[in-house]
Amino acid sequence: MSIAVCLLAACGGKKNNQNPEEMNTLTNKEKAVALLKAIETGDTVAIGYVNAENYKQHNLGVEDGLDGKPKVRPIQFMTLRDRKMWFCTNNKKSMYAELQSFPHVEICASSLETDQINSRWVRFSAEAVFPPQSELVSQVKKDIMEKSPIVHELYHDNPDNPIFVVFYLKNIKGAFQNLGHVSGLEEREDFAKPITFSM
Repeated sequence: MSIAVCLLAACGGKKNNQNPEEMNTLTNKEKAVALLKAIETGDTVAIGYVNAENYKQHNLGVEDGLDGKPKVRPIQFMTLRDRKMWFCTNNKKSMYAELQSFPHVEICASSLETDQINSRWVRFSAEAVFPPQSELVSQVKKDIMEKSPIVHELYHDNPDNPIFVVFYLKNIKGAFQNLGHVSGLEEREDFAKPITFSM
């Protein structure tokens, strides 16, 4: 499944060496598409499209989540180790503070097929756990540094960066779905039944 909206697949890649003049020839839409494709290909060129001054998702001056209102955030799945799904963030971001205050999350991801009626998605609830420093946590951080060009660049290839933190999910409950089984619509027998799971 190609995951592109709320859960982004981790990947390795090459360094950003694009000429700034070339970057300016693309429209914002083309830059956004290039950034999403870079998540799959591992090419870090598109990282240069992100304007650090205007990137509100990580701007700590923007009140979000801690105001008691629900938030949706893109998040990148990093690695599977010790039978756990691992993610990362930094301890200066509002997302970290939100998860410390209220660790319950829901994640949704989809794969858009050419035949859209066959598009599938997965949705699950879970609880985020920030484990204390350990040999396992150190290895997870190293794994993430090796796999993700974005993390590699942001934290200067230093898994011991003091603001770089990892977390895993527990009490996972969810289901794989498709449009053939939507409440209120006629059941389509030619589609697979929803698959529920828990971990």
